[in-house]
Amino acid sequence: MKIAITADVHLRSRQETPERYAALENIFSQCEREGLAQVFILGDLFDRDFNNYHDFDELCRRQSGLKITVLPGNHDSGLKRKYFTAEKIRVMEEPLLEAAGEGAKGSKQKINFLFIPCDSGLSLDEALEVFTRNQEPGRFILFGHGDWLSGTRSANAYEQGFYMPLSQRALEKFSPLRVFLGHIHQVDQRLDRAVVYPGSPCGLDINETGKRRFLIYDTEENRVESREVISPVIYFIETLLALPVGDELSRLQELIRKMIEGWELAKEDLKKVKLRLKVRGFTRNKEALARFIQQEISDRGLSFFDETGADFSELKITADESEARLLLLSQLQRKLEQVDLSRFQASSDEVLEKAAEIIFGG
Repeated sequence: MKIAITADVHLRSRQETPERYAALENIFSQCEREGLAQVFILGDLFDRDFNNYHDFDELCRRQSGLKITVLPGNHDSGLKRKYFTAEKIRVMEEPLLEAAGEGAKGSKQKINFLFIPCDSGLSLDEALEVFTRNQEPGRFILFGHGDWLSGTRSANAYEQGFYMPLSQRALEKFSPLRVFLGHIHQVDQRLDRAVVYPGSPCGLDINETGKRRFLIYDTEENRVESREVISPVIYFIETLLALPVGDELSRLQELIRKMIEGWELAKEDLKKVKLRLKVRGFTRNKEALARFIQQEISDRGLSFFDETGADFSELKITADESEARLLLLSQLQRKLEQVDLSRFQASSDEVLEKAAEIIFGG
Protein backbone atom coordinates (compact mmCIF):
# COMPACT_ATOMS: atom_id res chain seq x y z
CA MET A 1 0.00 0.00 0.00
CA LYS A 2 1.30 3.44 -0.93
CA ILE A 3 0.05 6.77 0.39
CA ALA A 4 0.96 10.37 -0.40
CA ILE A 5 1.73 12.69 2.52
CA THR A 6 1.79 16.48 2.66
CA ALA A 7 1.05 19.21 5.22
CA ASP A 8 0.95 22.93 5.92
CA VAL A 9 -0.68 24.12 2.73
CA HIS A 10 -2.29 27.09 4.54
CA LEU A 11 -5.02 27.63 1.98
CA ARG A 12 -7.20 30.67 1.89
CA SER A 13 -9.43 31.39 -1.12
CA ARG A 14 -8.13 30.45 -4.55
CA GLN A 15 -8.01 34.15 -5.42
CA GLU A 16 -5.85 34.94 -2.37
CA THR A 17 -3.48 31.94 -2.61
CA PRO A 18 -3.52 30.66 -6.21
CA GLU A 19 0.03 29.25 -6.00
CA ARG A 20 -0.91 27.08 -2.99
CA TYR A 21 -3.89 25.62 -4.82
CA ALA A 22 -1.67 24.98 -7.84
CA ALA A 23 0.82 23.06 -5.68
CA LEU A 24 -1.93 20.93 -4.14
CA GLU A 25 -3.45 20.23 -7.56
CA ASN A 26 -0.03 19.11 -8.76
CA ILE A 27 0.21 16.62 -5.86
CA PHE A 28 -3.23 15.25 -6.71
CA SER A 29 -2.31 14.93 -10.40
CA GLN A 30 0.94 13.10 -9.61
CA CYS A 31 -0.96 10.72 -7.30
CA GLU A 32 -3.44 9.86 -10.02
CA ARG A 33 -0.65 9.29 -12.55
CA GLU A 34 1.15 6.95 -10.13
CA GLY A 35 -2.02 5.10 -9.20
CA LEU A 36 -2.09 6.24 -5.56
CA ALA A 37 -5.50 6.16 -3.95
CA GLN A 38 -4.89 8.17 -0.76
CA VAL A 39 -3.46 11.53 0.29
CA PHE A 40 -2.88 12.42 3.94
CA ILE A 41 -2.71 16.16 4.77
CA LEU A 42 -1.12 16.47 8.22
CA GLY A 43 -2.47 19.71 9.59
CA ASP A 44 -2.80 23.37 8.67
CA LEU A 45 -4.52 22.66 5.39
CA PHE A 46 -6.18 26.03 5.97
CA ASP A 47 -4.75 29.25 7.33
CA ARG A 48 -5.73 30.75 10.65
CA ASP A 49 -8.95 32.81 10.81
CA PHE A 50 -10.22 31.37 7.55
CA ASN A 51 -13.53 29.49 7.34
CA ASN A 52 -14.61 29.43 3.70
CA TYR A 53 -13.72 25.98 2.39
CA HIS A 54 -15.58 26.13 -0.92
CA ASP A 55 -12.57 26.27 -3.26
CA PHE A 56 -10.90 23.25 -1.64
CA ASP A 57 -14.22 21.40 -1.56
CA GLU A 58 -14.66 21.97 -5.30
CA LEU A 59 -11.08 20.85 -5.98
CA CYS A 60 -11.72 17.58 -4.14
CA ARG A 61 -15.03 16.98 -5.89
CA ARG A 62 -13.04 16.74 -9.14
CA GLN A 63 -10.71 14.08 -7.72
CA SER A 64 -12.96 11.10 -8.38
CA GLY A 65 -10.36 8.41 -7.62
CA LEU A 66 -8.58 10.01 -4.67
CA LYS A 67 -9.41 9.65 -0.98
CA ILE A 68 -8.24 12.72 0.98
CA THR A 69 -7.61 12.43 4.73
CA VAL A 70 -7.30 15.75 6.56
CA LEU A 71 -5.74 15.94 10.03
CA PRO A 72 -6.46 19.27 11.77
CA GLY A 73 -3.42 21.32 12.84
CA ASN A 74 -2.98 24.28 15.17
CA HIS A 75 -4.22 26.71 12.47
CA ASP A 76 -7.39 24.75 11.63
CA SER A 77 -8.00 22.82 14.86
CA GLY A 78 -11.77 23.31 14.66
CA LEU A 79 -12.08 21.65 11.24
CA LYS A 80 -14.97 19.15 10.85
CA ARG A 81 -16.23 16.77 8.18
CA LYS A 82 -19.59 18.54 8.01
CA TYR A 83 -17.94 21.59 6.44
CA PHE A 84 -17.42 19.73 3.13
CA THR A 85 -19.61 18.19 0.44
CA ALA A 86 -16.97 16.17 -1.47
CA GLU A 87 -17.58 12.50 -0.61
CA LYS A 88 -13.96 11.43 -0.46
CA ILE A 89 -12.82 13.99 2.13
CA ARG A 90 -12.53 12.70 5.66
CA VAL A 91 -11.47 14.78 8.67
CA MET A 92 -9.82 13.23 11.72
CA GLU A 93 -11.77 15.07 14.41
CA GLU A 94 -10.68 12.60 17.10
CA PRO A 95 -7.73 10.23 17.50
CA LEU A 96 -8.26 7.16 15.34
CA LEU A 97 -6.51 3.81 14.88
CA GLU A 98 -7.17 2.02 11.61
CA ALA A 99 -5.72 -0.99 9.82
CA ALA A 100 -3.23 -0.08 7.11
CA GLY A 101 -3.06 -3.48 5.42
CA GLU A 102 -0.07 -5.75 5.16
CA GLY A 103 3.20 -4.92 6.85
CA ALA A 104 6.68 -5.35 5.45
CA LYS A 105 7.17 -8.20 2.98
CA GLY A 106 7.81 -11.49 4.71
CA SER A 107 6.10 -10.31 7.91
CA LYS A 108 2.69 -11.54 9.00
CA GLN A 109 2.27 -8.67 11.42
CA LYS A 110 -0.32 -6.13 10.40
CA ILE A 111 0.37 -2.38 10.49
CA ASN A 112 -2.00 0.24 11.86
CA PHE A 113 -2.24 3.95 11.21
CA LEU A 114 -2.68 6.11 14.31
CA PHE A 115 -4.00 9.61 13.60
CA ILE A 116 -3.80 12.21 16.39
CA PRO A 117 -5.23 15.64 15.47
CA CYS A 118 -3.74 18.76 17.03
CA ASP A 119 -4.99 19.55 20.53
CA SER A 120 -3.62 22.72 22.12
CA GLY A 121 -4.23 21.26 25.58
CA LEU A 122 -1.99 18.20 25.10
CA SER A 123 1.47 17.23 23.95
CA LEU A 124 1.77 14.29 21.57
CA ASP A 125 3.37 12.40 24.48
CA GLU A 126 0.24 12.96 26.57
CA ALA A 127 -2.09 12.14 23.68
CA LEU A 128 -0.30 8.83 23.16
CA GLU A 129 -0.54 8.06 26.87
CA VAL A 130 -4.29 8.77 26.89
CA PHE A 131 -4.97 6.78 23.73
CA THR A 132 -3.00 3.68 24.73
CA ARG A 133 -4.78 3.40 28.09
CA ASN A 134 -7.87 2.22 26.27
CA GLN A 135 -6.51 0.65 23.09
CA GLU A 136 -3.40 -1.26 22.11
CA PRO A 137 -2.06 0.27 18.86
CA GLY A 138 0.03 -2.76 17.90
CA ARG A 139 2.66 -2.07 15.26
CA PHE A 140 1.72 1.41 14.16
CA ILE A 141 2.66 4.46 12.12
CA LEU A 142 1.94 7.78 13.84
CA PHE A 143 0.50 10.76 11.98
CA GLY A 144 0.28 14.09 13.81
CA HIS A 145 1.03 17.79 13.81
CA GLY A 146 3.58 19.33 16.15
CA ASP A 147 7.20 19.74 17.20
CA TRP A 148 9.65 16.87 17.59
CA LEU A 149 11.74 18.15 20.48
CA SER A 150 14.60 15.69 20.13
CA GLY A 151 15.32 16.35 16.48
CA THR A 152 17.32 19.00 14.67
CA ARG A 153 14.46 21.49 14.73
CA SER A 154 14.09 23.77 11.73
CA ALA A 155 12.66 27.11 12.70
CA ASN A 156 9.10 27.76 11.56
CA ALA A 157 9.28 31.38 10.47
CA TYR A 158 5.53 31.40 9.82
CA GLU A 159 4.80 31.25 13.55
CA GLN A 160 6.61 31.20 16.88
CA GLY A 161 6.38 28.80 19.82
CA PHE A 162 5.89 25.05 20.18
CA TYR A 163 2.80 23.03 19.35
CA MET A 164 1.89 19.53 20.55
CA PRO A 165 5.50 18.46 21.14
CA LEU A 166 6.75 14.87 20.79
CA SER A 167 9.76 13.75 22.84
CA GLN A 168 12.42 11.11 22.28
CA ARG A 169 11.21 9.45 25.48
CA ALA A 170 7.78 8.90 23.94
CA LEU A 171 9.32 7.43 20.78
CA GLU A 172 11.25 4.95 22.89
CA LYS A 173 8.23 4.07 25.03
CA PHE A 174 5.63 3.60 22.29
CA SER A 175 7.99 2.50 19.47
CA PRO A 176 6.08 3.61 16.37
CA LEU A 177 7.35 2.09 13.14
CA ARG A 178 7.36 5.55 11.55
CA VAL A 179 6.32 9.06 12.54
CA PHE A 180 5.10 11.68 10.07
CA LEU A 181 4.33 15.17 11.36
CA GLY A 182 3.08 18.43 9.96
CA HIS A 183 3.99 21.88 11.35
CA ILE A 184 7.60 22.48 10.22
CA HIS A 185 7.44 24.07 6.77
CA GLN A 186 11.03 23.88 5.56
CA VAL A 187 12.10 20.79 3.61
CA ASP A 188 14.57 18.40 5.25
CA GLN A 189 16.06 16.17 2.56
CA ARG A 190 16.85 13.36 5.01
CA LEU A 191 14.14 10.71 4.97
CA ASP A 192 15.87 8.31 7.38
CA ARG A 193 15.08 10.25 10.55
CA ALA A 194 12.86 8.81 13.28
CA VAL A 195 10.42 11.65 12.58
CA VAL A 196 9.85 13.00 9.07
CA TYR A 197 8.24 16.30 8.08
CA PRO A 198 7.01 16.58 4.48
CA GLY A 199 7.25 20.40 4.66
CA SER A 200 4.84 22.78 2.97
CA PRO A 201 4.22 21.99 -0.73
CA CYS A 202 4.52 25.66 -1.68
CA GLY A 203 6.67 28.30 0.00
CA LEU A 204 4.39 30.53 2.04
CA ASP A 205 6.84 33.42 2.13
CA ILE A 206 10.42 34.32 1.22
CA ASN A 207 11.81 32.41 4.22
CA GLU A 208 10.60 29.07 2.83
CA THR A 209 13.21 28.56 0.17
CA GLY A 210 14.00 26.01 -2.50
CA LYS A 211 12.08 23.34 -4.34
CA ARG A 212 9.14 21.82 -2.46
CA ARG A 213 8.10 18.20 -2.14
CA PHE A 214 5.55 15.70 -0.92
CA LEU A 215 6.20 12.18 0.36
CA ILE A 216 5.14 8.73 -0.73
CA TYR A 217 5.18 6.03 1.93
CA ASP A 218 5.15 2.33 1.00
CA THR A 219 3.87 0.29 3.97
CA GLU A 220 5.03 -3.04 2.52
CA GLU A 221 8.61 -1.86 2.01
CA ASN A 222 8.58 0.59 4.95
CA ARG A 223 10.15 3.04 2.51
CA VAL A 224 9.71 6.80 2.16
CA GLU A 225 10.25 8.49 -1.19
CA SER A 226 10.21 12.14 -2.13
CA ARG A 227 8.47 13.73 -5.11
CA GLU A 228 9.01 17.28 -6.32
CA VAL A 229 5.97 19.55 -6.28
CA ILE A 230 5.64 21.64 -9.42
CA SER A 231 4.48 25.03 -8.17
CA PRO A 232 4.32 28.53 -9.74
CA VAL A 233 6.83 30.16 -7.37
CA ILE A 234 10.17 29.15 -5.82
CA TYR A 235 11.84 31.38 -3.22
CA PHE A 236 15.56 31.80 -2.57
CA ILE A 237 17.60 33.96 -0.18
CA GLU A 238 21.25 34.46 -1.21
CA THR A 239 24.27 36.61 -0.34
CA LEU A 240 27.11 37.55 -2.69
CA LEU A 241 30.51 38.90 -1.65
CA ALA A 242 31.89 41.68 -3.88
CA LEU A 243 35.65 42.34 -3.87
CA PRO A 244 37.70 44.94 -5.80
CA VAL A 245 40.05 42.24 -7.12
CA GLY A 246 40.85 42.02 -10.83
CA ASP A 247 37.67 42.26 -12.89
CA GLU A 248 35.19 42.37 -10.02
CA LEU A 249 32.13 42.20 -12.31
CA SER A 250 33.40 39.04 -14.03
CA ARG A 251 33.99 37.54 -10.61
CA LEU A 252 30.41 38.37 -9.55
CA GLN A 253 29.10 36.91 -12.79
CA GLU A 254 30.82 33.62 -11.96
CA LEU A 255 29.42 33.69 -8.42
CA ILE A 256 25.91 34.19 -9.79
CA ARG A 257 26.39 31.27 -12.18
CA LYS A 258 27.47 28.98 -9.34
CA MET A 259 24.62 30.22 -7.14
CA ILE A 260 22.04 29.27 -9.77
CA GLU A 261 23.68 25.90 -10.45
CA GLY A 262 23.43 25.18 -6.72
CA TRP A 263 19.65 25.48 -6.87
CA GLU A 264 19.48 22.48 -9.23
CA LEU A 265 16.54 23.88 -11.15
CA ALA A 266 15.49 23.03 -14.68
CA LYS A 267 15.90 25.93 -17.09
CA GLU A 268 12.13 26.38 -17.40
CA ASP A 269 11.83 26.74 -13.61
CA LEU A 270 14.12 29.78 -13.41
CA LYS A 271 11.25 32.07 -14.36
CA LYS A 272 9.44 30.95 -11.19
CA VAL A 273 12.23 32.17 -8.91
CA LYS A 274 11.68 35.07 -6.52
CA LEU A 275 15.11 36.00 -5.18
CA ARG A 276 16.05 38.03 -2.14
CA LEU A 277 19.69 39.00 -2.74
CA LYS A 278 22.12 40.80 -0.45
CA VAL A 279 25.45 42.01 -1.87
CA ARG A 280 28.17 42.59 0.74
CA GLY A 281 31.87 43.43 0.66
CA PHE A 282 33.74 46.17 -1.20
CA THR A 283 33.55 47.75 -4.64
CA ARG A 284 35.22 50.60 -6.53
CA ASN A 285 32.01 51.58 -8.31
CA LYS A 286 28.71 50.86 -6.57
CA GLU A 287 26.61 52.35 -9.37
CA ALA A 288 28.16 50.11 -12.02
CA LEU A 289 27.98 47.05 -9.79
CA ALA A 290 24.29 47.59 -8.99
CA ARG A 291 23.47 48.05 -12.68
CA PHE A 292 25.39 44.87 -13.53
CA ILE A 293 23.61 42.78 -10.87
CA GLN A 294 20.20 43.98 -12.03
CA GLN A 295 20.97 43.15 -15.67
CA GLU A 296 22.55 39.79 -14.87
CA ILE A 297 19.56 38.63 -12.83
CA SER A 298 17.15 39.80 -15.52
CA ASP A 299 19.14 38.14 -18.34
CA ARG A 300 18.98 34.81 -16.52
CA GLY A 301 15.19 34.97 -16.30
CA LEU A 302 15.03 35.55 -12.56
CA SER A 303 12.95 38.05 -10.58
CA PHE A 304 13.71 39.84 -7.35
CA PHE A 305 11.35 39.26 -4.45
CA ASP A 306 11.80 42.83 -3.18
CA GLU A 307 10.56 45.68 -5.34
CA THR A 308 13.81 47.57 -4.74
CA GLY A 309 15.88 44.69 -6.16
CA ALA A 310 19.10 43.59 -4.48
CA ASP A 311 20.12 44.87 -1.06
CA PHE A 312 23.40 46.85 -1.17
CA SER A 313 23.16 48.27 2.36
CA GLU A 314 26.27 46.36 3.48
CA LEU A 315 28.34 47.03 0.35
CA LYS A 316 31.22 49.41 1.12
CA ILE A 317 33.11 51.73 -1.24
CA THR A 318 36.88 51.68 -1.54
CA ALA A 319 38.63 54.46 -3.43
CA ASP A 320 42.04 53.04 -2.52
CA GLU A 321 43.72 51.94 -5.74
CA SER A 322 46.94 50.84 -4.02
CA GLU A 323 48.38 47.98 -6.03
CA ALA A 324 49.92 46.48 -2.92
CA ARG A 325 46.59 46.27 -1.13
CA LEU A 326 44.80 44.81 -4.12
CA LEU A 327 47.60 42.32 -4.65
CA LEU A 328 47.45 41.27 -0.99
CA LEU A 329 43.70 40.63 -1.15
CA SER A 330 44.05 38.78 -4.45
CA GLN A 331 46.76 36.52 -3.02
CA LEU A 332 44.66 35.79 0.05
CA GLN A 333 41.72 34.87 -2.16
CA ARG A 334 43.83 32.37 -4.14
CA LYS A 335 45.23 30.91 -0.93
CA LEU A 336 41.78 30.36 0.55
CA GLU A 337 40.77 28.39 -2.53
CA GLN A 338 43.45 25.87 -1.60
CA VAL A 339 42.63 25.62 2.12
CA ASP A 340 40.07 23.33 3.77
CA LEU A 341 38.09 25.50 6.20
CA SER A 342 35.58 22.80 7.15
CA ARG A 343 36.97 22.51 10.70
CA PHE A 344 36.48 26.23 11.31
CA GLN A 345 33.22 28.07 11.96
CA ALA A 346 33.76 30.42 9.05
CA SER A 347 33.42 30.23 5.27
CA SER A 348 36.01 31.50 2.79
CA ASP A 349 33.70 34.42 1.95
CA GLU A 350 33.51 35.41 5.62
CA VAL A 351 37.31 35.29 5.89
CA LEU A 352 37.68 37.35 2.71
CA GLU A 353 35.20 39.95 3.88
CA LYS A 354 36.96 40.36 7.21
CA ALA A 355 40.32 40.59 5.44
CA ALA A 356 38.97 43.26 3.09
CA GLU A 357 37.78 45.31 6.06
CA ILE A 358 41.29 45.18 7.52
CA ILE A 359 43.11 45.87 4.23
CA PHE A 360 40.85 48.71 3.11
CA GLY A 361 40.03 50.07 6.54
CA GLY A 362 36.40 48.97 6.58
